[in-house]
Parts: sequence; structure tokens; C-alpha cells
Amino acid sequence: WMMRPPGSMPKPCSAVGIQVRLGPKREIATGRIRPGDRIEEKTLCEQFDVSRTPVREAMLQLAASNLTNCEAGRGAVVSRMTEKELIDVWQALWALEGLCAELAARRMSPAMKSELSKVHESTLAMRSGADVDAYSDANARLHSLIYAGAHNNYLAQRTKEVRRQLQPYTKSPYRRVGGIERSRDGHCRLVEAILAGDEHGASCAMREHVAGGLAFLDFMAELAWQNENRP
Repeated sequence: WMMRPPGSMPKPCSAVGIQVRLGPKREIATGRIRPGDRIEEKTLCEQFDVSRTPVREAMLQLAASNLTNCEAGRGAVVSRMTEKELIDVWQALWALEGLCAELAARRMSPAMKSELSKVHESTLAMRSGADVDAYSDANARLHSLIYAGAHNNYLAQRTKEVRRQLQPYTKSPYRRVGGIERSRDGHCRLVEAILAGDEHGASCAMREHVAGGLAFLDFMAELAWQNENRP
């Protein structure tokens, strides 16, 4: 998070409140703050040059979004799921995203299909390791376009909420050798089916993409190791 430059004018309370609220969310989403890491009120107060009131409000909103919880002796920490919890949430995402893709293949407008193709093409030169942040951003845009293309606001909102719970974990597969390439291959099949109006093919491609096959099993093994070795 960027600290306010010395000598600059304080921002209005509303603007500061929004920044304090979005700062930790952004850090969690990008993986700079990882599951199990502490979020300290004092640090946020110093970084944003605010009192504890807006910071505590931001912390309450993070907790309400299930992004943080309170651990005895540690205070607020980024939520970390058990293996069972993660599997349950991922399974829900698998079903929701599959339905989004099916509806998008039937309902997406030509303009949105063109935008979907552009976003997909922007990822073709990206490689694992070097382009994790850029690929993660492009991946989020691609999935958001599919949610919007389903033309079902309720479904899109529920899917975003479930995906948000997985944000602290979603970059991990991209950091492995071949991770971005595997994800991109899944996008190729998915985008092709949506552009062709193949509802069944789009649903199957999305669910296969979200499940991740062996990549998901590797991720679960890594998560188990991290949970066992974190304080």
C-alpha cells in the first residue's frame, strides 16, 4: 500500500475510508498478504495516516467478507481454509462457473465475444514465473466477461462471491512450472466453445479448467504442507 507523501494534504474521510478498506483487499488478492498473515491496525493507521476508527471499520468489512478472522493471541489474520473447506468452495465454484459458461455460450453478444477474444489473445505470450501478476489480472478479466455474458446478475454476483473467497490461493498454480500454460490451454478450449455457441462444450471446458486436474492435487499438497508448517 502506498503511504501518503509527506506534506501532502489529508484526503477527505470518505476517500481515506475507501482506500483503507480496499488496500488490504488488494494485497490479499495479489498474494502479497497470504493466508495466516497478520493484519495490524497500528500499521494501517500509520500507512494511511488515519485514526483507528476507519481502520476498525475496514477490518470489520474484511471479516464480514470472510477474508480475515480473529485468532487468539494474534488478532486479525488473513483467513486460511482447511483442505476440506477449500475443496468445498472450489467445488461450488466449479458448478457456478460451468453454468456461467453455458449461459454465456448462448447469450453473449458479438461485442462481448470480441472483447473475450482480445483478452484471451493478450495472454498467449505470457509464461509461468515471469508474468504471474499480469496473467492473474487477465484471467480475472476473462472470467468476469463470461459472468457478464451469461446475462444473469444473480448468478454473476454469487460466482464472484465464491471466487473472492479463493483469491488468496488463486495465484499459487501460476507460480509452478507450466502453470500459466496449462491455464491458458484451458482458456483456449473454453473461449473456442463460447465463440462457437457450444453450450455443452463451454460448460465442460470451464469445469475442466476450474478443476485443474493434477494441478489442483499439487496445489492441495502444497496447502497441506503450508498449514502444517505455519505458526
